[in-house]
Amino acid sequence: MSKQRLIGFDPGSRLCGWGVIDCTGRKVEHVDNGVIVLPAKKPLSERIALLLPRVQELIEVYKPDRAAAEQIIFVHNVRTAVALAQVRGALVAVCSLAGLSMDEYGPTEVKKAVTGRGRAAKEQVAEMVMRLLGLPEVPQEDAADALAVALAGGLLSGQPSVAPRVASGRGGGKGRKAWEALVRERGAGS
Repeated sequence: MSKQRLIGFDPGSRLCGWGVIDCTGRKVEHVDNGVIVLPAKKPLSERIALLLPRVQELIEVYKPDRAAAEQIIFVHNVRTAVALAQVRGALVAVCSLAGLSMDEYGPTEVKKAVTGRGRAAKEQVAEMVMRLLGLPEVPQEDAADALAVALAGGLLSGQPSVAPRVASGRGGGKGRKAWEALVRERGAGS
């Protein structure tokens, strides 16, 4: 089985989370994560201009094979939605220029891939990210979201996926037991 490196992004106009993982079959390994902090008082165009070289640097340093980002969800503030769309577009452009395809996952897909439940709370997702990757503590919120997106990319892409095993049972059946076994396996193996 070949190893594949993924970089996940949680796009934000002030805080842009990122996380890098390696996937080899069912095994996932944490490489690094962080948050790119952008100055809130600067205009969006300047924040994007500051974001792009940081993302390029991450790509150069970690050399991912693929990228993934969370799709923009419905937000009540149109201005916020437009800003997020512009940041996300900038991320797609940088990744495309680096030769990386950008996979997109909705929040429900990410939650289901990571926790086995599409309606899991943010805290549950962060806790599961910590456990699946064998981290000593829960990462900062935006970094945890980015790692969750990267995990979803690894679990839902061409890599062997746990999704069919999880989906095979409802409410504590076979799928839930398979998911718990996977968590134990990954937690102990990391």
